[in-house]
Amino acid sequence: MLAIFTLQEPIPIVIASAAVFAVAAFLRLARRDTQRSAAPAVQAPESHAGVRAPGAAISQGVSSVRSWIAAATGVAGLVFGAALAVAGTQAAQALLLALGVLAGVALCVELYRRERSRLPFENALLCAAARALSWLVVLLLIGQPRWEWTVADWEKPLLAVLLDESKSMAIADPQASAERPRAEIVNAAIGESGDLIRQIADLYEVQVFGVGEGCEVLDRWEIEPRAPLSAIAAGLRHAGQSRSVTGAPAAIVLLVSDGAETAADARVVREAAADLAARRTALLTVGVGPAPELTPSVSVDPLTVPGRIGSRDRLRVPIEARVTGCADRSVRAAVLWDDAQVAERVLAIERPIQRVTSNFELDPPGVGLHRLTARVALPADLGGESFETSLVIDVSDDQIRVLLVGEQPSSELAFACRALASDPRFEVKQHLLFGEDSAARPERRSVDIRWSDYHVVLFGIVPERCLSLGALAELGDAVRQRGVGLLMAGGRSFYHSEYYARSELGDVCPVQFGAQGADDDYRPRLLPVPAAVRHPVLMGVGVSAKPSGKTPEPGGIWRKLPPLAGAAHLGAPKPLATVLATDDAGQPLLV
Repeated sequence: MLAIFTLQEPIPIVIASAAVFAVAAFLRLARRDTQRSAAPAVQAPESHAGVRAPGAAISQGVSSVRSWIAAATGVAGLVFGAALAVAGTQAAQALLLALGVLAGVALCVELYRRERSRLPFENALLCAAARALSWLVVLLLIGQPRWEWTVADWEKPLLAVLLDESKSMAIADPQASAERPRAEIVNAAIGESGDLIRQIADLYEVQVFGVGEGCEVLDRWEIEPRAPLSAIAAGLRHAGQSRSVTGAPAAIVLLVSDGAETAADARVVREAAADLAARRTALLTVGVGPAPELTPSVSVDPLTVPGRIGSRDRLRVPIEARVTGCADRSVRAAVLWDDAQVAERVLAIERPIQRVTSNFELDPPGVGLHRLTARVALPADLGGESFETSLVIDVSDDQIRVLLVGEQPSSELAFACRALASDPRFEVKQHLLFGEDSAARPERRSVDIRWSDYHVVLFGIVPERCLSLGALAELGDAVRQRGVGLLMAGGRSFYHSEYYARSELGDVCPVQFGAQGADDDYRPRLLPVPAAVRHPVLMGVGVSAKPSGKTPEPGGIWRKLPPLAGAAHLGAPKPLATVLATDDAGQPLLV
């Protein structure tokens, strides 16, 4: 903070001070003459008439000299005050004000001495104080002094401190004193350096960040190892983007870490450090932990998988990594689709430095771009840190895979297979069961049929127990979780089968099982309902709208077709089901 003193009107103070100095000098000389005249002296002889006595002449001369000395004092004060006013500096103006105060004090003192013999001591002193106060008020009024206060703060450069808070900082290294955890050793060193840290705070604007999966602001210099990952590269970028209160970037970045980057590749850390250098930001590092060959860490190789696969393809994902410092321990290898773990495996480590390989087979999560991540995690007592690598895979639907399931060859299956195979968009496959009992070979169904490999499954006439309940449960999971389309055309007795009713098909079917079986003479006419005109199953297949575009006309060619040769009685549609076609009596035929 700077204080500046100025006098807006210095000239009146110069004139007033010079005049007061002159009066004070005159009064002082007069008082001395009075004291000398009051002293005893030899009486002079009387002079002749008409001739002036020598004493009168001397008194007049002394008075004249007194006036000249007083005038000279006033002129000297005037010249000195004018010089101070011309200088105009803060010190000169303060000295000029002090000169004015001194002149007033001198005048008050002389007046006090003149009145001391005539007035009581208290009255004379009170008069002197009143005159001094009055003079001070006059000085303030004529000089108009002013104080200007200016606050000047030191613009401290920014120091960004990054403290590694990953779980690896909780590891107690064997060669450390008393085998204390790394974080405890760092915190103890920080506690012993309190004076130095306070000196740093006087010179720098300090911002402290904790580095884990991300970068968060800390209110003190202390490490709490709690994060599963150590994103050092992200921390360096965050520190480089930090700004001081004046908007300046960080001058210095101080990193305290065991040096294990687990959220990105090592090259990303070097790129982040190069960005700091480009900003002319100094990077200081303090390493914690054992020698590199003893530090528990994992280096995961980049993934070698196709960049584009079909939505029903099985993806083989090999995970290869170099594990250090985990002899006679085990690590966990996992594969993730879009941050959701889908598979995990425990890998045993026998040597201090060992390469491990593990292969996974995965189903893509769906059509679109998905991030595939391979992750290897250390044991919890060695920090539990995770090391990973990722890439983006394009999952597409180039061909629609259709599986036709039936008991044995039939004209219906053959017709459907030829009709679909004629379109290049479809890849068709048949799976015939030939009436085998699942009780005799319960393992067959789960080995031969992988429902999730297909987009659509057409479930034809399949007698009970040709597929086990486990195989049907896998089919239900494929429909619910993998979005496999399922067309159930099981024949007249399919929907009143207790076996299928208690299977997973009873959950995914849009109608209730348990309906009464259809008679042999049930030959209904299939008539689309008005809502079918807006449904993709029957859109453009003889279902059209009237010219007004408001009321669909479900008849048309369907009323000209002969009745079906046979059909099943369907159960009641479920609440979310959509009925697309009925018979003449309104009973559902296509749901």
